[in-house]
Amino acid sequence: VIIRTKKVRDGKSFATRSMEARQRGQTIFAAMAQFHKEESSQGLEVSSSMPQVPDPDMLISDREFMENALQNPQVPEKWKAFIQERLAQPWRIERRGIPMPGLGAEP
Repeated sequence: VIIRTKKVRDGKSFATRSMEARQRGQTIFAAMAQFHKEESSQGLEVSSSMPQVPDPDMLISDREFMENALQNPQVPEKWKAFIQERLAQPWRIERRGIPMPGLGAEP
C-alpha cells in the first residue's frame, strides 16, 4: 500500500490535507481533512469537555467479555452457542468499550 499526502491549502485559520492510499495502481482509500487553529471562544463553549474514562489497557476487549460470558451460569445456553460461533470467527479489530454503570459489566 502506497500512501500519499498532499497539502491542499494553508490559510490563516484552516489547513487542508488530502490523503490517498493506493494498492496495485488502484485507489483503495481517499480522505480529506481540515485542521483548525485553536482560538478563544470568548465564553461560548460548543462542545462538552472530555469525561473521565478509564485507560484503555484497564478495559477488557469484546473477545474477553464474550469469553467471560461463557463461564457465567446466568447466560442462557442459546446465547452461549451464539458466542461460541462468534469466537470461532477471525477478529479483524480489537474494541474495548467503556461499560455502562448498572449493566453488570463494570471492570
